[in-house]
Amino acid sequence: MNKRQSQSGSAHLIIIIVLVVALLGALGYVFYLNFMQQKATPAPASVAVVAPSEVALSETESDQFLNTGLSIKRPSSWSASTTGGKDTEMGSNVITITSPDGNTDISFRITSGGGLGGTCTEGNGVISKFDKDTIPGYPNAIFVSQVIANNNGTQDYYLGIESNSGSIQSVVTGSDACEVYLADIHGLPELKAGNMQLFATFKNVNNHTTSTLSSFEKLSETDNYKIVKRIIQSL
Repeated sequence: MNKRQSQSGSAHLIIIIVLVVALLGALGYVFYLNFMQQKATPAPASVAVVAPSEVALSETESDQFLNTGLSIKRPSSWSASTTGGKDTEMGSNVITITSPDGNTDISFRITSGGGLGGTCTEGNGVISKFDKDTIPGYPNAIFVSQVIANNNGTQDYYLGIESNSGSIQSVVTGSDACEVYLADIHGLPELKAGNMQLFATFKNVNNHTTSTLSSFEKLSETDNYKIVKRIIQSL
């Protein structure tokens, strides 16, 4: 009798020990999955965000059409292409610089003859937004960012260079559009009787619409706009 009870108690004890071991093993496995494995997984590397003012303008695009010695700089992440030549209308050469997202183009155009742009008649509209800044390396031009309110209710924007003449210095918001209508630089010795334009176009802002001004104002807060300004001011 005592022997049978002893055997039964031993069996119960073995069962209890097996259950405890199994429970501890299960708890250890859960601990490994939830804590140890997570620690072993490396955290994803952080991507450094470079401010527009710190993006390196490491590439140079030079005028090799008239060999004026003029050039602009761009980031390596912005692409560049060249079109035109002596056989094109007016003999023109255009270097186009495009942003990585494809939404922004900068046109650096040199022509060997003729003027660029058109004529302006007083009363075509008024300037509803106007900002300007210097171009340190080329004082003959000035950086301009503007929106013109046309008489038909639509608006047009322009971001690029203007001739740094006496008239541009007096332009303010509300001035007649003719004060800044022509954007080509000409009549200067370094241009060798040619003309130069340097301006940007943005695919998400349309000209000749009633919402151009509001779209352009939103654009001025973007990285592309800020980098475009730096590229143009590198002239």
